[in-house]
Amino acid sequence: MPRNRASFSLRTPTSRSRLEPRRQPYWESLQHGYSIGYRRSDTGGSWIAKVVTDEIRKEKKIGGSDDQTDGRRIASNGDVVLSYREAVNKAWEWFNWIQYPEERIDIDAYKVADAVNEYMEDYAKRGKAEKTMRYSVECNILEPLGALKVRSLTRKKISDWHHGIATSSARVRSGRSQNFKASNTADAQRKRRSTANRILNNFKAILNFAAREHGFDDREWRAVKPFKGVDHAKVRFLNDAEIIRLANASQEPFRSLLVAALVTGARYGELSRMRVSDFDSDNGSVFIAESKSGKPRHVILTNEGKRHFEKVSRNKVSEDLIFVRETGNAWKKSEQARPLLEACKASKIEPAIGFHILRHTYASRLAIKAVPMMVIAKQLGHADTRMVEKHYAHLNQSYVKDTVRQAFTAIGLVDADNVIGLSEARR
Repeated sequence: MPRNRASFSLRTPTSRSRLEPRRQPYWESLQHGYSIGYRRSDTGGSWIAKVVTDEIRKEKKIGGSDDQTDGRRIASNGDVVLSYREAVNKAWEWFNWIQYPEERIDIDAYKVADAVNEYMEDYAKRGKAEKTMRYSVECNILEPLGALKVRSLTRKKISDWHHGIATSSARVRSGRSQNFKASNTADAQRKRRSTANRILNNFKAILNFAAREHGFDDREWRAVKPFKGVDHAKVRFLNDAEIIRLANASQEPFRSLLVAALVTGARYGELSRMRVSDFDSDNGSVFIAESKSGKPRHVILTNEGKRHFEKVSRNKVSEDLIFVRETGNAWKKSEQARPLLEACKASKIEPAIGFHILRHTYASRLAIKAVPMMVIAKQLGHADTRMVEKHYAHLNQSYVKDTVRQAFTAIGLVDADNVIGLSEARR
């Protein structure tokens, strides 16, 4: 049966002013067993929190409400007088306090570093790529903000930090040493703003987790907005002629690794961990058990890709790594960089590409061939099409044009003639 919804709203002073005064609170469920209540009287309103579980049944008045009385509104102060959102946050703070006494924290002393540590522990439990995330968080969030108390964070502090990332020089990946590269080009500035947005999103996720766990008011960081129009990067990819030149210029065993990247779109780390048992010759697919997202996936191979994996897996047992170095050892971190640079020089591909461009090349070829975005996303291991549409949708325009022209047949409004326009004559 459909769930009955309350015929009233507690969210605004105006909506609450329409309620009749009564001793019994108007209750709104926040979650099964947890509710926020509003009691309206002739002299004003108040907020009540209620928890009902198998072990606990309690109510508590948590503050007055910012009601609208006689055309005037009582302003909230976040302490004695509360808005709806402030009341909900304070209610959750009380819920956690009474239900989990062993996890009680000193809200006033709780720092950003504490929030980061709790979030990263939960992040790792969800099977995410914790190492990569932690490095970014340590460099960009913990260093400048870790000592600050969460309750002291203001919109201005967070906004100044966000803009500071956008105007700083980009970090160079070189272990734990702090190296930077400076560039004042328009595209470099766009990239820094895009990076600042990504880090801001990570910081908000950390703070939102703390708000859910401990009842912090989230208004300050929610008010900080990301930069607009900075995520439309032009993705570099190789054309077919460049692919052939690069492959021909590569030496074994690196060439086998490079070809595998071009026929699967898999990341370097995914390929370097791939074993013979991950290749299904009958189904024509490879299984990637450990990916950046933490979720495994099957990648469907083309006939050419299937032939390549059959060749490189020949004479190996199921637990053998498919791709190994000349010594027979596994490909380790960054060991692909030098042979790829040498192949780029030999094939005159300038500027030289990184290994990740092979993944872009794979996805771009699919997009150009009008493969649906969801199919590309599944092959690459994305949960949805957002990232794929961001980088490759513009390459899929030929599919859009062909579909529209085939579906929208002639109506008969314009007579055909033999006159050729200048633009057509120049083709």
